[in-house]
Amino acid sequence: MTTLTIPFESAVAWVSGAGLLALVGWLLQEAGWARRARTASRPDDSRLWRCHICTVCYSRPSPEHLTICPQCGSYNS
Repeated sequence: MTTLTIPFESAVAWVSGAGLLALVGWLLQEAGWARRARTASRPDDSRLWRCHICTVCYSRPSPEHLTICPQCGSYNS
């Protein structure tokens, strides 16, 4: 049976290098997720409505001030 010997300085350098690469990869991934979240297509907030009865969110099809909830049928203004 042979024993593998690794110098302490080399082991520390490899472990710290791997940790640094993991940290940089994680930061790049988080930056990418934040960029995708900012550029994701979202509906216009002025067209989103929340029903006062059943609290469902829905988008209104036209620029009217009175809408009907598609889930419970109540009128919202």
